[in-house]
Amino acid sequence: MDEKPHNFSIYFLIIHPTINPDVITEGLGLTPYMAKRFGDDRKAPNGNPLPGKWRDSRWGYSLREVTDRNFFSNFHRFLVRMEPRREFIVSLVDDGAHVSLTIQLSGHRNIGACMKPETAKLLVDMKIELGLEIFPYSANFY
Repeated sequence: MDEKPHNFSIYFLIIHPTINPDVITEGLGLTPYMAKRFGDDRKAPNGNPLPGKWRDSRWGYSLREVTDRNFFSNFHRFLVRMEPRREFIVSLVDDGAHVSLTIQLSGHRNIGACMKPETAKLLVDMKIELGLEIFPYSANFY
């Protein structure tokens, strides 16, 4: 049996037509790894300018995890942490935002888990979409 830790990341992403990302930061009480404001000049991650302006506002929060095979337990804990902010999150969606929580897995390890109904209910109650990304083996994944 494989006893080594399993690497994965969880990304919480909000894309809204026009909101100031600072409002999201304040409403969630989290510090984003990325925030882009509608109408601002676009830049590449390295800071180089890109053509055009942001057509929407984007806000992202990252949880990098090294844990056992059940990545949904960490996923559930994050949703429980966000539950007191449910009304704010739902108001963003009702105002046109796309809110998603994505699990990123490395394709070079055998890893899997089952999501419990309580976790699914939290997603539904907060109108958060579930995303899953699997990356082929890469020495740069972590």
